Amino acid sequence: DMIEQKNLVVAVTSEGFVFSKEVDMVREGSRGNKGQLFVDSKRGRSIEKSVTLDSHDELWVFSEDGKMYKANAFEFDVNNVHVSNIIKNFGDRTICDFIPIKPDDEGDLIFVTSSSLTKRVPLSEFRTRNMPTDGLIAAQLQDEERLIGVVYSKNPEKEVIVISTSRGYSSKIIVGNLAVQKRPSMGRRMIRIKDKEECVSLVSCDLDKEDITSILFITTKG
Repeated sequence: DMIEQKNLVVAVTSEGFVFSKEVDMVREGSRGNKGQLFVDSKRGRSIEKSVTLDSHDELWVFSEDGKMYKANAFEFDVNNVHVSNIIKNFGDRTICDFIPIKPDDEGDLIFVTSSSLTKRVPLSEFRTRNMPTDGLIAAQLQDEERLIGVVYSKNPEKEVIVISTSRGYSSKIIVGNLAVQKRPSMGRRMIRIKDKEECVSLVSCDLDKEDITSILFITTKG
């Protein structure tokens, strides 16, 4: 009750600095205009991840090395603050994804690693009272493997995920076709990865809206 309820846009740079704005303060723009400065770009910073959330949400933060941390969403209502100053023991880890979760949310989390290992785990597996101070192991990773994406699925039978690789190939999977697994499990490989290829992105959409939903692909060269 003491925390003002806000709708926030939260962005994290590639160096791990957090910036936020209230949604109402982000101005609308036309296709051709330059846009609004969100971070201090003079230091060469670039936004790596962004999310829209309610300041009363709980924020589940996942790192590329497969760890999970919990924070209050309002703690991310800051500007130019390193994530390690918000989440204890996060250190110099890189954020893979962060997902706003409400107390009554139900469903599954879908994990995909750079080698295409994919697993579906119920939210209940992560609602532990004794959260380890150095993070909860959310994904078991092999050598040089990293977690590349986590999505929240409310209705697995009516949602699909699309996994894309660094060579421009994609695979589409109905979430309901993935077996439900325990948190420590490795997952199942979904794409045959070739030499010097890795999975780089994970997105989801409603199965009922598949025919009217588009995916925007942006390469590293813009």
